[in-house]
Amino acid sequence: MNTKPQPDPGVRIDALLTAQSGRFREYASEAVAELEGRLAAYRDARHEARSVMHGPLVGCIRDIAASAALYGSPLAFRIATRLRGVAEDSSIPSQADLDAMGMMLADLHQAIDGGCGAERLEGRYMAAA
Repeated sequence: MNTKPQPDPGVRIDALLTAQSGRFREYASEAVAELEGRLAAYRDARHEARSVMHGPLVGCIRDIAASAALYGSPLAFRIATRLRGVAEDSSIPSQADLDAMGMMLADLHQAIDGGCGAERLEGRYMAAA
C-alpha cells in the first residue's frame, strides 16, 4: 500500500499555467519589440520594398496571435487577431492602417504587461466578441 502523499493535480496545473504565462510574456515582449521594428522599417520603406516586407510582417503578427491563443491572455489574442486582420486586409497597408497598427501594438504591449489600463482595453477589444 502506497502511503506517500500524492500531489494535488490542480496545483501542478496551476504551476504549469503560471510558467507558460511567464514564458509567453517573455516571448511576446520580444516578438512585439521585433514587430515594432518591422513596422517602423515598413513605414520608412519605398512602395516597392513594402511588398517584399509585407509577408514577414504578417508572419510575425500571426506568431504572436498563435502564442497568445496557446499561452497568453484572451485579451492579447483578441488584439493580435485584430492587428493581423488589418495587416492582411491589403497587400500594402495605407498610412491610416499603419497608424492603427501602431496603436494596436501599444495596446498589445499593455495587454501583455498587464497593469491598470487592462479594463479600458477589455472594453475596447473584448466587447466586440
